[in-house]
Amino acid sequence: MEVFDINKVNISDGLDGKNFSIDDNPFIFEILRSRMYSNPIGTICREISCNARDAHRQIGSDKPIEITCPTYSLPIFKVKDYGPGISPDLIENVFTNYGASTKRQDNNLTGGFGLGAKTPFSYTDSFNIVTNVDGVCYHYVCYIDSSKKGKASLLSKTNTSEPNGTEIIIEVNKNDINKFYEGIQTYIQYWAEPVIVKNFTFSKKNFLFTYDDFSIDKNDSYWYSKTINVLIDGICYSVQNPNIKYTTFLNDLKHSVFFHFKNGELSLSATREQLFFDQKTIKAITDRINKFQTQFQEYFYNYLNSFAAFKDAQKTYSNIASSYFNNEYSFYNLSLDYKGKPFIKSNSIILPYNNVAFAQYGSKVRASTTGRILVDSSSLITYNDFDDIELEIIKPSHIKNLLNDKIKLVQIIDNSLIEEAKTKIDFDEFDIKPLSSYISKPKIKKQTSRITLFKFNNGYFDRVAYRVSREDKNRVILCKFSKDKQSIIFNDKKVYLNNLLFLDKIGVSLYGVNELLSEESYADVLEDFDNIEDFIEEYINENKQKYILNQARFNVLNKFKYKDLYFYGHEQLFINYLGFHEDYFSTIEKITKELKIDDDSLVSYRNFENICLKNNLEEEIFEEEQRIINRIGTIDVEVLNEDFIKKYPLFEEIFKSFRSRYENEDFIKKACDYMNALNFVNHNVEKNK
Repeated sequence: MEVFDINKVNISDGLDGKNFSIDDNPFIFEILRSRMYSNPIGTICREISCNARDAHRQIGSDKPIEITCPTYSLPIFKVKDYGPGISPDLIENVFTNYGASTKRQDNNLTGGFGLGAKTPFSYTDSFNIVTNVDGVCYHYVCYIDSSKKGKASLLSKTNTSEPNGTEIIIEVNKNDINKFYEGIQTYIQYWAEPVIVKNFTFSKKNFLFTYDDFSIDKNDSYWYSKTINVLIDGICYSVQNPNIKYTTFLNDLKHSVFFHFKNGELSLSATREQLFFDQKTIKAITDRINKFQTQFQEYFYNYLNSFAAFKDAQKTYSNIASSYFNNEYSFYNLSLDYKGKPFIKSNSIILPYNNVAFAQYGSKVRASTTGRILVDSSSLITYNDFDDIELEIIKPSHIKNLLNDKIKLVQIIDNSLIEEAKTKIDFDEFDIKPLSSYISKPKIKKQTSRITLFKFNNGYFDRVAYRVSREDKNRVILCKFSKDKQSIIFNDKKVYLNNLLFLDKIGVSLYGVNELLSEESYADVLEDFDNIEDFIEEYINENKQKYILNQARFNVLNKFKYKDLYFYGHEQLFINYLGFHEDYFSTIEKITKELKIDDDSLVSYRNFENICLKNNLEEEIFEEEQRIINRIGTIDVEVLNEDFIKKYPLFEEIFKSFRSRYENEDFIKKACDYMNALNFVNHNVEKNK
């Protein structure tokens, strides 16, 4: 990676000068090897792998590098390349010298600071290098000697027929094996180059799409949260800096965005663990963010105009707006058209509330009245051309065969609204055919006698006329309730009525019949309702993963007492106002992101417990807990808090009296002023010693 070169600056030789020097080499070496990196294992995975990739680039090789992950039976981490190898001269003059690098003037290579090859010393006191150079195999051991400076000693030198290349070998503590897995997955997943990873199921990142110099991530995970990132030569860095402002368009996007930069375009910290937000970096990222909307528009203009027919482009246009954006009009306001023809700026057309939509829910097809006709690729739009048949006569059984893997929704426009609908949507363009093209004319059944029906309302079942259920705009479900009207019964289980109060909030109306009635006595009306068993099955399927995740998060929070961390959940404000990097808040930020539970998730979580009886998910919850723990690691809250108080003693009293004021941003600003001042004083004290 090309870095600033003082030799390019014209300085007069006539000026008097004095060379800088390092007075205490062992002390400086100790700082460089063990106090620079906040994540030594991740840094080793990144730097050693990037060095191997650079070795292949130097000779133009397209062979994959090989990474062998540690296992419990063989706790060894190895990275092997087939590059030029490391000659004895390079070992002596570059590899063993901090700051020495052969990559500074080449932006095709990732390194350049002269620190990456030495990163194993941040984790261990010794590691091995096996390198083949032109028919000779050199085996070195690198270790911390009595001088505390570190040394590379040649163990053996033998002739070999193996190709040139280098292998770095590091012994791993068994407790750290999962951290090496995490490091490889984190730093290698974005590489364009091939890589072989052994002993670990490694997966490369698959983006939703890539265009010009940005990529959009897939939003296909229930724990997903949007981020803005930059990729520098395949290494991902998060963009979090108060001086970089996101545009409204970028904020409205649901998906994570990755901006691609080449080596040298942005500045990095000396450890290469994070971006260094100097003016150059801030300007480059800001310019790319401002350019993003135009690039996004270019991509989708070309994509939408690649469709053969307007109706397919329109359906895709509507789906993009709803699936990509929190505010659909951020997309609708772009200047997009199909070969000069404007799109309908919505995923639906609005008509009076007289139409019917049918959709599959679990094992049942459910009908609902609607005034919104969806225009997307998974819906079939038709209109009622049976003059003497009202839409309420058409039942799910009449149209269930029209639903399939591609068609998820059948929408029927009422015959009284056909002309109005034609003014809002082109029937020919969207291939909207009459209902008689799909089904035979329904027969009108003779009206049957109705049962005594009850509706659940505010914790009780009240008797209602049967027409109430027919006019209900919600999804209607039929169940049996106990003779004392205190619970409902399904699959020989009871759910008490006070656990069902949430149903109306999710658009469900519960109707009931007395458990003493036989099913035969109301068989003629069953088709008008969904039954409770189908609803429970559907609700479990929709909320199972959310329940498992939230229960696991609660368990991990409680198990490790993470909520006892000072300022838990408010770390971002501290990060914004602190003038230096503080590991304490970075740790809290990592935990908060992993264990954050939003209000909607909490509601679904409680509803699931109330109505689904947990469904024996303990094993799956435990597995999710382990995945979370593996991602976070084990953090001792008491030790972390004690270290924080030692560093900032004034907070010991502040926590007693201001715990209720954590959400007060002004208080946090003042706390940051104290921390900034104390660190400034300590820095100057150390400097003047």
